[in-house]
Amino acid sequence: MVDRCPLTYPLSRSLQVRPLVDLDIWVDASTSWGVALVVGAEYQAWKLRPGWDMGGRHIGWAECIGIEIAMLFAARSGVQDSRVLVHSDNSGAVGQFLKGRSRNAQINAAIICAEECSRSANISVEPVYVKSEENRADGASRGMPQPDLSPLPCPIVLGSAIRPFFVDE
Repeated sequence: MVDRCPLTYPLSRSLQVRPLVDLDIWVDASTSWGVALVVGAEYQAWKLRPGWDMGGRHIGWAECIGIEIAMLFAARSGVQDSRVLVHSDNSGAVGQFLKGRSRNAQINAAIICAEECSRSANISVEPVYVKSEENRADGASRGMPQPDLSPLPCPIVLGSAIRPFFVDE
């Protein structure tokens, strides 16, 4: 898992109650195109490579990858000692992150990576379900132009464990 999230991970974490931080993060995935992250008025999207949906990877996995990427973004943004609100329209992904586990090994890897990525800043994901029609990342996850959004100024580079499932950036 070390190469999956390119950060340094301490072996402990504070148990102090952390405040909820809303960075206006929205994630979505679609089998027809890919995964998207929207933060405020900025976004980034990754196109899935043909054949990605094998070996336990399916739409639930792609939705969880969106949450994993959101936590990588939050950790790199300087947020510390907080719970980070992430909006998703996939109730399965939200539930699995809240439980901290899944029956699917590929999804468990995404949950573990999100935890490892955020541990150094003592942050955790607080996923919340939103209806698909309210999800601001929906169009970007379908490869649609986003005229009301700008590209993230510092693009997120995917770790080598998940990069093979996406078209080269």
